[in-house]
Amino acid sequence: MPAPTNISAATAIEILALPFSTTQVVDFAGTTYTVWYKYTFLNDTVLGVWGLGSGSYIATCDVYGPNSSIIHANPTSADNVPLQFQGFVGEEYFFKFTPNGGNPTPANLELSVELPPEEVWPTGALLVPNDTEGNPGTILDPTTGEVLRMLPSDPGFPIGEQGDSFLDDPGVYLTETPEFGGQEIILLDADFVEIMHFTPLGTDGQQPYIRANKTLNLFYVLSANASDNWILQSVTRDGTVSAALTTITVGQSDTFMNGFAVANDGNIVYVEKDEPAGSPTNTVIKRWDIDAGAFIANLAGSIGDHYFGGDILVLEDDNVVVLYRKAGSGGSVILKVYDITGATVLTVDLGAIHTGTGFTHLAYALDSPTSFWAWVHPEPFGQSRFINVRISDGVFLQDFTIPEYIAGVWSDPSTPDPTSPRFGPTESCPFFLAVGIEPPPDVNPLSGIYKVVPNSLKSNDTVYTTLDPETTEDVKIPDPYFKSGLIGQ
Repeated sequence: MPAPTNISAATAIEILALPFSTTQVVDFAGTTYTVWYKYTFLNDTVLGVWGLGSGSYIATCDVYGPNSSIIHANPTSADNVPLQFQGFVGEEYFFKFTPNGGNPTPANLELSVELPPEEVWPTGALLVPNDTEGNPGTILDPTTGEVLRMLPSDPGFPIGEQGDSFLDDPGVYLTETPEFGGQEIILLDADFVEIMHFTPLGTDGQQPYIRANKTLNLFYVLSANASDNWILQSVTRDGTVSAALTTITVGQSDTFMNGFAVANDGNIVYVEKDEPAGSPTNTVIKRWDIDAGAFIANLAGSIGDHYFGGDILVLEDDNVVVLYRKAGSGGSVILKVYDITGATVLTVDLGAIHTGTGFTHLAYALDSPTSFWAWVHPEPFGQSRFINVRISDGVFLQDFTIPEYIAGVWSDPSTPDPTSPRFGPTESCPFFLAVGIEPPPDVNPLSGIYKVVPNSLKSNDTVYTTLDPETTEDVKIPDPYFKSGLIGQ
């Protein structure tokens, strides 16, 4: 084989149609070459690229775009593993495959480029936004974890670290996003179209927190102000933002705020606080009384060597779900469900997690308050586990683990193969349920040309309207008629 010619951006091989796959010999006469490919997006979508080197040859893929001189920050470099990234119509992207040192031979590059699934999804599918600029969100099947759709972040679903959802219009999704130049809150409808956005009252630049209350039919936003206290606001489904409902006097110097939830009476706010200050092994769940403007008796005390790990849910029956995560080596996740008095309803130990990546999160379930969802990151690094927990007995109604694409790159510890998922969620962001989209109407399988049988002595014809189950209806046969005319008249 001759030496490869696509050794620069100027000579890159253009990918004209997807899916695309090829095998290229990239070594010649003792030299293993860097080779380039390029693709122009035909619409706003996500692309999956996988360059796999044979034997000792490792193909490191870097993405450049929207021109050949700008390296794409996300995804980062991918060594022999798949990557994913979003692009927009008319943008041209370049894929540079660099060999490892030493001119490994033989060196065959197996390249595949494909588009993500474009499946419809049911109401109750899991929506995982991305937290990194330039990377897409993900819609997951709630029973298998299969990727049903990738969501570009602009336009599409905004990047962000906080959010929640309802499952009917008008306002369906409320999420935090930096896309307007600061820590903004954006309200979207079921089609991800913006209804409004606003800046929360907290002014110190810390990440605001968001939680829906299903009983009150409201979103709540908690943001820190300049004095390190936290301001609570509500947001109606049509986008009306309240003034400050209360200011919770929990200074950032003696607590680490990771989540909150408002009780169904609209007056109690559940938050976590370290007692004594700075002691994450003694995190308690406190209750702030809005009317009194003060803390009242704790909902729950410390559970020992675990600390609050991210989220609180208030369910429609007043039960409170709290997620605890143990710090350091040998970390693990414990889920607790408390009733309104603070009595323990359920304890679930989810076992070991990888403490070096991502946060653990909770989400409402489709059958809430019967069950809820939890998202954790088990050992080893690079996996997401989603669990739907029934509260009455702790049974896992759903439990699946899927690979993560951190900064757009396959991060699962396993070696990917042709059956591996080519797309997946990131490791750190919220998750919540999505409103489903309707499938297109079925094509009538009975359409076509029909034969009229003469002399059947029937005044009506039998029409089969469906085949499974078989249903029919009688339709009157048109009366025969004819036209006559003389040529030239």
